[in-house]
Amino acid sequence: MTDKLRQFCYAITASESKSFRRAAEILQVRQSSISRGIRNLEDELGVSLFERSHKGVRLTDAGDEVLQRLRPALEQIEVARKTATEFGTAKIGTVRVGISTSVPNIIFHEIVKYYADKHPLIEIDFCSGRRQDHITAIREHRIDIAIVLGDGQVRDCETKELWRERINVILPERHPLTASQNISWSELVYETIVVSNCAIGWELYEYIVNHKEIDARLQKIVPRSVVIEALLSLVSWGQGLAIISEGWKAIEVPGIVSRPLKGKPNSVPFSIVWSPRNDNPALRRFIGVAQKFVGSFRCELSCSRSKNEVRGARQHAFARP
Repeated sequence: MTDKLRQFCYAITASESKSFRRAAEILQVRQSSISRGIRNLEDELGVSLFERSHKGVRLTDAGDEVLQRLRPALEQIEVARKTATEFGTAKIGTVRVGISTSVPNIIFHEIVKYYADKHPLIEIDFCSGRRQDHITAIREHRIDIAIVLGDGQVRDCETKELWRERINVILPERHPLTASQNISWSELVYETIVVSNCAIGWELYEYIVNHKEIDARLQKIVPRSVVIEALLSLVSWGQGLAIISEGWKAIEVPGIVSRPLKGKPNSVPFSIVWSPRNDNPALRRFIGVAQKFVGSFRCELSCSRSKNEVRGARQHAFARP
């Protein structure tokens, strides 16, 4: 508290208690500090605020007028102070989260749900987009954090892998490869692979083809301007095969079959990305929740497990205060 605000506080407390001694007891300071602070305030204003007597103090007409105007201002300062404290301790605020279309993973769902339950006054603002767009927005502080496909370092940002998902091949139900329980990359070399060029679909494809340890190079890639749901319908119509992460298996499309890939790569990572220069307290709490999940699960859970398993693990992860 500044000296000026302290003097104002002394004056208001003294006017309400009608005694410098009682004001000192209420504020837990020395009586001499109250007397000196009010005297300095009166000297600066050029007017007496109190009439002093052996019975105590009372406001002068000038003092009454000054404090009537001062009280609302001090009340607003106190409201502002409490608001700033709540922001600083992440009791209120906003965390802006970028996602690549929808992120179909129970772990992410549980992270968000737990955070929202623990911080009901913090707004979670979601926006969808491509990985690179999110990273640019993070650097410019237009969003706080993003959930993206991929891992590794990002310039000017911090990253943390949250989970991995198996790569699956989606085939028409009458395709010869459905006879296999697992499909190798070499079996896909000359197959027509339809790829969504909408956000996460294309990012998945780029992650796969740029993987340094990929077992075989795909020869026939056909991009389509459709979302993942529509891409699966194309597969059911015999337009080609699709490669997706495991989370999308939950979408029900008749006439298709899913098979896991064997070989390298056979999984894709999903990570959080944020700026180390972002001091939003709500962001720090969100990162803390996400990292606690990672530490508890060690990225072993995937969305192929049941919701009950994940929720049970969540309860175990947060059992300790």
